[in-house]
Amino acid sequence: DAFRDPEVFWNHELGKWSMLLHAAATKTALGVFAVYVSDDLLHWSPRPPLAGVTGGDCPYVFSHGDSWYLIEDKDYCRSDHALGPYGPRQVFDAGLFAVPKGMFDGARRIVAAWVQSLRDPKDANKETDAGLPDGPGIMGLLREVYVGDDGHLYQRVPKETLNYFDRTV
Repeated sequence: DAFRDPEVFWNHELGKWSMLLHAAATKTALGVFAVYVSDDLLHWSPRPPLAGVTGGDCPYVFSHGDSWYLIEDKDYCRSDHALGPYGPRQVFDAGLFAVPKGMFDGARRIVAAWVQSLRDPKDANKETDAGLPDGPGIMGLLREVYVGDDGHLYQRVPKETLNYFDRTV
């Protein structure tokens, strides 16, 4: 019950595939990231929920050097191990950045996310430029995510996007 938004990744620490799911804790109904592991992507075994972080929508997990990073909406946190414990949440993006998913080509990590629509709190049917988040909106600009020398996550516009434009406006 309440399982959704799978994130499947190779966990080199375990030598197995790992999957995180948005879930609700059985005793408290609080959001957690359920954890499953697999040798073959067909048969999955449950593990305890991800340590050190509450669950939200669509986690995106990756390793870099000796650290693991979990991005969830506009925040991220870091751990020494894929399954935690994770440190405190830190701001990754401002505003309405949601449901990030990434791809890695061996050199760069490109992340896509949608930008939530907004609705006027007085009129649930009226979209405005100020109001409450109201579900999926438009796909945001792709961004390159990188780890700085300080171990924090940063982002920039991919060079292909910058190179597409041949004049300053």
